[in-house]
Amino acid sequence: MQCTWKTIWKRAGIVLTVSAVSVAAVYFGGTRIQRAVTTMTSPEKEPPVIVLDAGHGGADGGCVSVNGVPEKGINLNILLSLRDLLRMEGYTVEVTRDSDKSIHDDGVEGIANQKSSDMDNRLALFNQYDNAVCISVHQNQFTDPAYSGAQMFYSDNVTPSPRTSTACCTSSWNV
Repeated sequence: MQCTWKTIWKRAGIVLTVSAVSVAAVYFGGTRIQRAVTTMTSPEKEPPVIVLDAGHGGADGGCVSVNGVPEKGINLNILLSLRDLLRMEGYTVEVTRDSDKSIHDDGVEGIANQKSSDMDNRLALFNQYDNAVCISVHQNQFTDPAYSGAQMFYSDNVTPSPRTSTACCTSSWNV
């Protein structure tokens, strides 16, 4: 592909647009995220530890965007921005990864074994805190255009989960 000024300006415009939207989301989204997280906890309890998981990583790239961008990098960029935003709001935040790597145990060989070890280690971090709110960031790919938008999965074993998912999906996405 030949690199022209038009191509360079178009790419620069896209980068600037994405940056502006990200800054606006961080600035305006802080109170909405705080409201959604507050919905999850009672006022008399300690604030939850927020555990953020950037899906995939390392050799596991996840799905690929229409522009050829692996999911793992998109997930990581979202996680790092969300981590910084939540820390600015005063929350304790743990992350499963902060760089492009798998978190499987050392010495594990083979993609399937590494993926299994990676998932076990993510689950162990999720279960490390009694008061954790765990958020796993993924970019799902749908071949049917009837499906789009955010998905929220939660445990039936946790009472506030349906209320939390409703709060997140109705307020956080309206940034």
